[in-house]
Amino acid sequence: MEANIPIAAIEPPIHRLPNEIILDILTDIYGPATISSGDGSTKERVGLNLSQICRSWRNLIHNCSHFWVPISMPCQESEALDIAAQRFEYAGQRPLSINIYSIPDSMAPHSRRAIRLLQESVERWARISIGTSLQFVDVLLHECVGFASALQSLVIRPPLPANYDNEIPLSLALNIPDTHLISSKNGLHVELHFCILSFTPSFGDAITHLTVEIPPGDSIYYIMDSLRSCPNLVDLSFAHYTPLNPIHSIKPIPLLRLTDLRIDMCRADILPFFQLASLETFHFFSAEWSDLVVASVLKIMDQCRGLLMFRGGVSIHSRGSSSQFHLTQPPDNDTAISTASVPSIVSSSITQFELVQHTPTPAVKAFLLQLALPQAISLSLSSMSFDAVHHLISGADQLEVLSLKWIHGIWPSHSRLPLPVLRVLALTHSLHVLSHLHVPNLKQLLLISYRSEACTGLLTELVSFSSPPLVKLIIRDTSILDDDFVQALRGVPTLRKISVGRCFGISDSSFNALATPSGDGQYILPALKRIEFLSCAITPSGVLALLESRNKMPRTNEDGGGAVPPCIKGCVEFRGALSGTDRAALESYGSVKGRRFEFDGAQVGNSILHDAANL
Repeated sequence: MEANIPIAAIEPPIHRLPNEIILDILTDIYGPATISSGDGSTKERVGLNLSQICRSWRNLIHNCSHFWVPISMPCQESEALDIAAQRFEYAGQRPLSINIYSIPDSMAPHSRRAIRLLQESVERWARISIGTSLQFVDVLLHECVGFASALQSLVIRPPLPANYDNEIPLSLALNIPDTHLISSKNGLHVELHFCILSFTPSFGDAITHLTVEIPPGDSIYYIMDSLRSCPNLVDLSFAHYTPLNPIHSIKPIPLLRLTDLRIDMCRADILPFFQLASLETFHFFSAEWSDLVVASVLKIMDQCRGLLMFRGGVSIHSRGSSSQFHLTQPPDNDTAISTASVPSIVSSSITQFELVQHTPTPAVKAFLLQLALPQAISLSLSSMSFDAVHHLISGADQLEVLSLKWIHGIWPSHSRLPLPVLRVLALTHSLHVLSHLHVPNLKQLLLISYRSEACTGLLTELVSFSSPPLVKLIIRDTSILDDDFVQALRGVPTLRKISVGRCFGISDSSFNALATPSGDGQYILPALKRIEFLSCAITPSGVLALLESRNKMPRTNEDGGGAVPPCIKGCVEFRGALSGTDRAALESYGSVKGRRFEFDGAQVGNSILHDAANL
């Protein structure tokens, strides 16, 4: 006999759990109690949503400070500040993640109330992001005093345009306790966008990561003063996209602990004033590559014996007449140098090097000709003369990855460069470089060109001279023809993957050659496993000929040993519409969507074994 129990009397199982268990479950699902970058808004929504499930959960969540540490303060109306004030209360004594935005007037009643709430919680600030007017920021930073002992991150990002004098540094009155452990992992992160701060000594000492987007005008001097007050910086990134006035004599800036430096500016005449010793990564993009810049970069490479990566180039920014500069040397004559006094630099530490420009620049070429990278593993160059490329890679005996784009100035007199350990080669609009390389251990080759660039015989010549154990070949937008393509493939029987796109000289002839074994039963590419041909001159007939030859017979071993090679997977994109007959024939090997045909390499003609393998 069944008991008639009212549905309302049945208690959900989760309500039988103790509150501590429920909280453990929720905190485990919705993340740790600590605040990390980027999860503040998510946790803020979670707390509100969970508190609306039922009355018991509302009381439970409101009494758990875990869910209330993220606080948004739009502060445009009284109700929004009431909610923020509640969150301050519910968060207890936990470190806070605060996002302040949309405060129109620093003297409005709502703004004054927001400042009072923030003043009372300075010691609990963990992450604070301020996206308000600089007028409000100025008042807030001036009135919030004390020790921000929990602070991990400070971001100031005023809305644009900024109707405030952002050339004058804002005074920050906060201090960091001396007990704050300074390291690259738990140091203070600061981001300043279109504003400048002057730090208290203890605050500057605590900063390890600094990002500055420099406002226009003469503010560069204030920024230099700010940098000078941050002796423990390990990561510095700053950008300036408008012309600066000429920089006159300033004191050197010691950044002896700095390991990561990123500079993106239209001017580079501040570079000589940096004193660096521990740099490991150096990103430097500037619209001005002068003799001074070359000398400064070379000096940094010479002084920083632990430098592992350099990535730089000529950035594209509008330059007015004011961008023409004449630097006055600082008192320390060793800080500003000229290329005449700098010998060629051999950097035995750099393993990754990238230099990009869109048009040839004499100073960049001079930079390369004065540099040697014997330990380089990865090298990428763009819009360089082959003289400079030849000089740089000729001494790079450890080079494994090489990318060249728009290389010009190659002459028959240039010798063929031996690159004994090169595994990956990428050439973009520089196929003529193939005639000047010896790559006996190349595994991957990428060729991208414009169709008017002559490339006949270049790939075949490289394969014939080097006999590389090529595994992957990618070709895009080249004028290579069937005969040349097939002849090159005959020299790389190790090839497993081919990807060809927009090469209209490649047609069914190439597929027929791949499908037809020689008199002794050997295929051109016995290890081929995957192909991709997009918008070439391939027709369904050519594809079917290949698949009928390679995908209809039993597979041998995965390495393609024996007379029968492995089945082929991949896709082909046809240039024209498919007939019903062609579509039906192709669908016996794979799927057809529009003009694209994809096949997974499943064997055809042995359905019993195929079905049994899937059981």
